[in-house]
Amino acid sequence: MMTAIGQTGATMWSIQYLRAAAAVGVVAFHQLQMRHWVFLIGEHGVDLFFVISGFIMVALTDARHTTARTFVLDRIARIVPPYWLATACAFLFTAVDPRFYHGSTDLALLAKSLAFIPSINPFGQIQPTLYLGWTLNYEMFFYAVFALTLLMPRGRLILLTTLFALLVLIGALLRPTGAMETVYTDPLLLEFAAGAILGWLFGARMNRAAVPLQALVALAVALALAALSFWSPRLAFGAGAVALIAIGLFVERAGHMPRIAWLKRIGDASFAIYLFQQFAFVGTSKALNALFAVLLHRAAPQLLIQLLGIAAAIVLGVLLFTYLERPMTKAVKRWLRGFSSGPVALRAPS
Repeated sequence: MMTAIGQTGATMWSIQYLRAAAAVGVVAFHQLQMRHWVFLIGEHGVDLFFVISGFIMVALTDARHTTARTFVLDRIARIVPPYWLATACAFLFTAVDPRFYHGSTDLALLAKSLAFIPSINPFGQIQPTLYLGWTLNYEMFFYAVFALTLLMPRGRLILLTTLFALLVLIGALLRPTGAMETVYTDPLLLEFAAGAILGWLFGARMNRAAVPLQALVALAVALALAALSFWSPRLAFGAGAVALIAIGLFVERAGHMPRIAWLKRIGDASFAIYLFQQFAFVGTSKALNALFAVLLHRAAPQLLIQLLGIAAAIVLGVLLFTYLERPMTKAVKRWLRGFSSGPVALRAPS
């Protein structure tokens, strides 16, 4: 989750707003998906996250020279501490009382989860101990491949796009059933590649290419994903994500993007909101039911629980980002500097 990019430290407000929309969409989906079909769209905030991630990584490394080692250490500092904390909470809550968090206490699964190794849980699903962490398995694979491309003096985007296309093709031909093979050949990898193309096209300052060229290439990328969605339907939402990101960047490049501090703050906190939302849901439900039982001698209305759960997830995420995640990330970066040939330069999460 990113706040600023480039040597100037300028914030990409449109990206922050879209990250906020993606996080809130996923939260609303988890709470209200049975209420109305429209909330099912929120599930695809994940597709928006994936395209944004590809965009940010290329835009960041376009703005300054970044070594593979620096990049890897930055990603570790940004992703690992909050994810490990959320995973530990899921494991401990399940061990203490499965009614609080319905997960697995399998130690082998826990070890693989902490190492971002895709695996099949005891329920037969390709999910880690913290089930929401399935997206992090995709993210970390993308980061690993992207770090390898940083070793190349040129042609990084071509290599990344070609490799992901080949992996997806292999998956389509072999139809793997193992966890790692399934994740590492999933068509969702193409969303990272699409975002990376946008990152190269717009750059950290949104003006790397002329507007007509940006519009043409962005349209081509969106149409390519839309065409592939006839084979893999979820890519239609990747195409939509490409369109939303491009439109936002065009508006911002033209100087017409409003600056809304509270919405940017939600974008900053989107990673924490995503990781810890389930704990906010359960805590809200238990607290409201206890309060209604004491005061009114009945259970709290389900819709009220769901709506307050959404609000609680957002507030909890913002608080965790402000007072835990951001200080923790800075501390880990300082500690990791000793292992890097230079400072850990990338300031933003993804």
